[in-house]
Amino acid sequence: MSAKNHKAVLFSLDVLTNQKSERESLDISLSLPPSTSCPILSRALKQEEILAVAERVVLIYNAIVEQALNGDSRPPNMNMLVERALKPMLKREPYFEETQEVIGLIAEEVYKNMSISEKYKKIIELLYATGHMLGIVANLPIPASFLMDFLIKSGLRGYFETIITSNDMGIFKPSQEIFKHAINSMGINERNVVIIGSNYDRDIQPLHDIVATKVFISKRAKTRQLPTHIKKIQAIEEIRNFV
Repeated sequence: MSAKNHKAVLFSLDVLTNQKSERESLDISLSLPPSTSCPILSRALKQEEILAVAERVVLIYNAIVEQALNGDSRPPNMNMLVERALKPMLKREPYFEETQEVIGLIAEEVYKNMSISEKYKKIIELLYATGHMLGIVANLPIPASFLMDFLIKSGLRGYFETIITSNDMGIFKPSQEIFKHAINSMGINERNVVIIGSNYDRDIQPLHDIVATKVFISKRAKTRQLPTHIKKIQAIEEIRNFV
């Protein structure tokens, strides 16, 4: 990477993936995991018991998320839910590695259909090579560390300065607080940030208090009339016009 140029690009996850990837709830179905998926936890629990824990976590997560979306609570934290589900099964406090194995089973289902095209990878590599700091803000029910695992498997190790998920923050987009946290974590002035999102109501419209360049990407030629300060593009390559 060249020297940092004190500019940053903050993506929503859906901008980068070939399909819609962001979600609030865990609309997944789990299957019996092989022992190799949970080598540490398998020493204490049978595979059927591990599956039961993961399924219980998914049920509880979705119930709490429904309340959160209705404004009655904050999004649940996956680590905390797994710890609580494992404790009675293990009859002790679970080890960190054990909780991460259960989350790993859930995370694998969350991102198993996610992919990033070679075209998008080249854009990311170009921005990184020209000194831009890069970040991702996503409504995603898994910790950022597991999203990082997906990016590494996609060949993007080390490109992103910050990755913020709603699970870690306890806040969903469209709250602009999650964006402010991402910008602050990069230690950069808002004026030097480009925020690019594909969902106008979730990623762009709420950011009225953030002084950054806002770019809405939509493949449709005709969309709603946008305020003059909102940039519109139809392909991610056009981001070069604003960075």
